[in-house]
Amino acid sequence: MRRILPIVILCFLAVASTGCKKAQLRRQLKELMGSTIVLPEKISCVYNGEVYPMPDYLREKAMLIMYIDSTECTGCRLSKLVEYHSFAEKLREWNTEFFVLLTPKRNEQEYVTDLILSYVYPFAVFMDDEGAFFLRNPQFTGKPSNLHTMLVDQEKRLALLGDPLGSDAMLELFFKRIQTINKQ
Repeated sequence: MRRILPIVILCFLAVASTGCKKAQLRRQLKELMGSTIVLPEKISCVYNGEVYPMPDYLREKAMLIMYIDSTECTGCRLSKLVEYHSFAEKLREWNTEFFVLLTPKRNEQEYVTDLILSYVYPFAVFMDDEGAFFLRNPQFTGKPSNLHTMLVDQEKRLALLGDPLGSDAMLELFFKRIQTINKQ
């Protein structure tokens, strides 16, 4: 009997904490869904062996923003971007940009640029040179990195949060939202 009570209490705590995490995530999503994303002014574009300022016309396009901040393992995340090759091409068919935006650590900008150039991506990778993304979008500060992938419309209003390649259901929802954005 003495052994059963601690087991029951542990089971109860496990169920309660899982429910709390889901409720917290639901609350965070609700807070973020009404927001508008502001892109930093100074963004460098790294593509096809060159580094240049981000073209202004991109600011007017719908996009899937995948933000990689300086606290994440940049090399790890960059190596996984090759998985998005065909997905990025499909996005272009839907008139939507695949917009990888990263903020390197202050002393690693040159290293990260060289690392990006060493990969052959079919899309550009953008660098937030001054680390201004969180300053311009404080609603994302402190949020988990799985909420740093976001679909935005042409006015940069948030349409969907999460990695579309995370699951088949997410991918399907993602393409439904893109269709809605394109009809506007």
